[in-house]
Amino acid sequence: GGACCGSAVAAAGYVADIHLGASAKYGPSLDKLDQAVCRRAFHTIDGNQDGRVDKVELMMLFAMLDITLTGPEFDAVFAELDTSGDGHVSESEFATWFMRSKDNPQSGGGGAATA
Repeated sequence: GGACCGSAVAAAGYVADIHLGASAKYGPSLDKLDQAVCRRAFHTIDGNQDGRVDKVELMMLFAMLDITLTGPEFDAVFAELDTSGDGHVSESEFATWFMRSKDNPQSGGGGAATA
C-alpha cells in the first residue's frame, strides 16, 4: 500500500536529516562518516541498546515521526528491514537499508515489500 512506502520514505528522511546534519558539519560525505552516521542512527533507534531493533523500537520511531500505520503496513516495513526474518533488525541489516536510503531517499531504502 502507499502508506507503507510513505512511512519507509519518512524514516529514510529521518536518516537523511541525520546524514545531512553530519555532512554540513564535517564536509563532503566519506565512507567513514557514513558509517558513523549510520551507527548513530541505529543506536538512537535501538532504545534498550541491545544491538538490535525490535518491532516496539521501530514503532516508537514511527510514533516520534508522527506516522500511523496499519498492522499489515508496519509488518511490510519491518520485513523490508529484517532481511534475515529473525524478528529483529541487526545493525548490519540497518546499515544495508541506510546506505540504500542515503543513495536514493525517495525509494524508502529499497523495493516495495510484497504481500
